[in-house]
Order: sequence, then structure tokens, then C-alpha cells
Amino acid sequence: MFAKKGFLKRLLASSGRSDYMDKVIPQIYNKKQYAEYRSVYPFTYGIFTLYKTKDLSGSNLHSIAEFCYDNHLVIAINYRLLTSARAKLLKSKGIVVAVHTVNNTKTWKNLLKKGASVVYTDFLY
Repeated sequence: MFAKKGFLKRLLASSGRSDYMDKVIPQIYNKKQYAEYRSVYPFTYGIFTLYKTKDLSGSNLHSIAEFCYDNHLVIAINYRLLTSARAKLLKSKGIVVAVHTVNNTKTWKNLLKKGASVVYTDFLY
């Protein structure tokens, strides 16, 4: 993820917009990446995305939720994987649940009913 350490800072500096670092919201895919994520910059927001997470059982999801709560990370999950039970568990830990990617109004409304906090879309309706 951060293989080219300093790339983002150099890119923004060369564009004359170093101040945009505060507008970047990086995502990590596992707990091991957190230390590297924090070493790059003190980002205000971060995302722990679950699309590479194989085990979304209650105990593992609980552990991820605790980790995200402790480290102020939002969780992003594919809309097909969000269930009311998963949303309830995550939200009970104070986690913002972002769902991606939905381009259907009916699906979007159903996800909000299940407990999604944020829904990513490619379109404006």
C-alpha cells in the first residue's frame, strides 16, 4: 500500500498543494498495515476496507471493530456482505459503516435500513 513512501507528499508538494494531505483519506486492508499508515502522515481519517478480509465471522468482525474503534477508522464493506447483524455489531462499537459501490436506488435504501452509515455510488440521483 505505501510501497512508495513519500510519493503522496511529493506529488502534492509538486502540485503546490501540500496542504491537501489533510484531505486524503487512505485505506488499509489489514491490521498489519496500520503502523505504516500512521508513519506516513497524521491523517485525520482512515478506512479499514473489508473486501480482502476472508473471515467476517462474529468474533473476527468484533476484533476488527475494536481495532477500528481504538484507531478511529471507518469500515468499508461491499454491499453484498452487509447484513443487519454485521451493521449492528459495528455500529454498537461506534464504527461508521461505509458500503460500496451501489448504483441502484432500491439497494441503497435497503442498505440504509440494514444500518449502513454511508453508501458509495458512481452516480448522483
